[in-house]
This record gives sequence, C-alpha cells and structure tokens, in this order.
Amino acid sequence: RKEMDFYEFVKQNEHCYAIEEGFALWKMTAGESDSNRFVLNDVHSMIIVMKGELKVRISDRQLLLTKNCFADIIGKRPWEMTAVSDDITAYQLFFTESFLTNLLKNRPPFPITYVLNRKKQPVSVLNTSTLDILTQRMEYIESAFQDRTHYFQSEMLKYSLWMLFLDISNVHLHEEKENNSKRMETERKDVLFKQFMKLLSCHIGEERTVNYYASKLCITPQYLNRVVKSISGRTVYEWISTLLLGEITQQLETADNSIQQIADRLNFPDQATLTKFFKRHTGTTPTEYKRNRLYLS
Repeated sequence: RKEMDFYEFVKQNEHCYAIEEGFALWKMTAGESDSNRFVLNDVHSMIIVMKGELKVRISDRQLLLTKNCFADIIGKRPWEMTAVSDDITAYQLFFTESFLTNLLKNRPPFPITYVLNRKKQPVSVLNTSTLDILTQRMEYIESAFQDRTHYFQSEMLKYSLWMLFLDISNVHLHEEKENNSKRMETERKDVLFKQFMKLLSCHIGEERTVNYYASKLCITPQYLNRVVKSISGRTVYEWISTLLLGEITQQLETADNSIQQIADRLNFPDQATLTKFFKRHTGTTPTEYKRNRLYLS
C-alpha cells in the first residue's frame, strides 16, 4: 500500500480531479482494483457507491460500502482503501481541513446532530430518491471540474459542493423529524396502553366492551385496538378475556363462592353465560374446575 497526503494522491491518480485549495473528486469505475490500495493522511472524505463495493479502514475501524451506501468520514484520521470490487462505480470526495474550514466558516450547513451521528456511524444506506439527488450533485461537481476553461471554476465547484452539503443536511433533518415523530407516537402508545391496563384492572367486573375503554381514554375503539395490538401483540378483547378469566379463577378458588355468586359479582347475565365463557377459554366448566381444586387440596 502507498501512504501519501492529499496533494501526493492527486498527483499520482489520473482519475482524480482537484483544485489547489484542497478539494478533490475521484470517480471510481469498473476496472479499478486492489492495486489502488492507499493510505491518505489528514483528509475528510465522502463516498457514494452506486454499484459494486469497497472496503475502507478508518483508524482501526473497517467499513464496508455496498450499492446505495453513503459514507461521511469526519475528522482527520488515517484513511485507507483496502479493497475494491471489479464492478465498482462510486464517487469519492476528499477535503483538506484548511479547505473545509474556509468553506464552512461562520455558516456550517450541518446541524450538530448530523455531525454526532456520522462520527458514531459514518455509513448509511440511501433510498432510491436520495441516492438520485446526491448522485446528481456529484455529477454537477464532476462537470465543474471538467470545465477547466470556466473563469470561475473554483467558485462553481464550491457552490456545487454547498448544494451537495445542503441536500445531505436536508435529508438528515427530514429523517430526524420523522424519527422524532415516531418516538413521540411510540411514547404516546406506551402511555395509552398503561392507562388501558389500569382501567381494565379496575373495571373488569363491570365493563367488558372495547367502546367503554376507548371512551374513557377519549380515543376511537379502532385506535385503541391498534395501539394495544402494536404494544402487546394482543387485541383489547384478548386482554379483557384474560383479566376476566383471572378474576373468575381467583373467585372459584375460594370455597364459599358459588357459581351464581361469581356470575352476579362479575356482572354476567346469568350463570350459564359465565359457564360458557369459562369453558370456551379453559376447556372445563367452573363447576368441574372448582371440584378439581377441592379434590387436589
């Protein structure tokens, strides 16, 4: 492997475009091989892989980038290319610290959450629409590099790079908003489920309809069912049946409780309805259950 700094890398790689300020683009295409192994010192980099895969080592951390992967490697750490597939198609950007400092001075485009996330997990998988947007930005940068006769090439490159940064930041902010919404919805569902279970334990003897518990929680029966199912994997009716069965079983285990008394206390229309419910869920009648309990004791 070859160890070099930013400027050495640019001079030795004919497939790399660069400007003297410290910004380079390397477009990797099919035919690149492991012979391109190298170590770059003191650079920041971004990579988008459209096809194939490559392996990068950052300090002591190995990263695998496959199709649709994006990596933003923040910080001045040794950057080593360790392997490249024969069918690779990828864009890589390299920046010196001085270039980025001057470009982003007084107006960093990325929120702090983006920087912290990327330092923890530099690689992400892009959806198709995001990949298309970022690839298009890379193509703009490539076109600006190729137009060497443009009087304002350096400025065009910097503006094109800014557009890429803003798109990346925009994607992050939308994802962050969506994740916050999902987290808040999950927290709300957790609270609703706990409130439902508390209500159920207090009123299982009198109320056993989904509508009742939904109205007490000021939500629709359909939403209550969705919440309970998503949190617990069971429906509202299944929870009602489980707690009601527990109440019946507990009272059957008290010797002086008749079946009729239990039916009255738990608001069943009659003893027959209680017996039918109990047998459907246990396979035995309350009388048989009570008799077996007495026999075993």
